[in-house]
Amino acid sequence: MLDIDLGVIRKMKVSFYPFESTKKIGEVSEIDEKYYLIIGIECFEITQEKMIEIVYIVQDLSKNQFIPHDTEFKKTRARDEIEVSIQCEFNDPRIYDFKLGNILPVTINQNRYFYRLLEYTGVDVIESNIKLSAIMRPIVPVNYKDAKAIFRKERMRKMEFEVL
Repeated sequence: MLDIDLGVIRKMKVSFYPFESTKKIGEVSEIDEKYYLIIGIECFEITQEKMIEIVYIVQDLSKNQFIPHDTEFKKTRARDEIEVSIQCEFNDPRIYDFKLGNILPVTINQNRYFYRLLEYTGVDVIESNIKLSAIMRPIVPVNYKDAKAIFRKERMRKMEFEVL
């Protein structure tokens, strides 16, 4: 188990066998007589041995005295973000596309949009399958009018260099 101590917040890498239940965001895990609240999932990997390694972001509940009592943290999601899930077998190549930062096509009402994968919200084992859930944000292209203006400006700038 990898353990990176960032104070109240830590990163912990935990390995699971296939068919073994993984931890979920909001669950408490006890390790070495300390309690950790799982508040996020940084990444996951399926090893050559077909084990699932998950790096969790956890809060050390024994260090809560270091958080100011009058501080309230609010977790909000931008209205354009969506939560998506895929469920597939461990050897399905789609798993490798479902990595943080990747841009993936999403079809909504027969329209194709592109979204960037921001944050995992769940990694679950269901029989011989893995279910991955994540929050995605849309990639919004520049509108036609602005794109045309930018293109013209760049062409003019290039032409000025050629004339000189």
